[in-house]
Amino acid sequence: MQGSRELKKQKLQLRGCRALCCSCRISVSSSEEAESSNSDRFLTISSLAHAMVQERLDQMIRERQEARQSEDRRRA
Repeated sequence: MQGSRELKKQKLQLRGCRALCCSCRISVSSSEEAESSNSDRFLTISSLAHAMVQERLDQMIRERQEARQSEDRRRA
């Protein structure tokens, strides 16, 4: 279960990275398309930022749990 969760996070991060790195050249034919494109990009960047924050929080939780377990082992 956790493996598939990590895989989803990685896919989301890669998709967001591609949006940030590879979409530098955009040609649009109308201002409406430009607005839509900017909106889509914002959602992608927002999703990437959310995934990065979530990953960092997960990492902090793991580190805290590991520190607690180490401390408990030292006490025992």
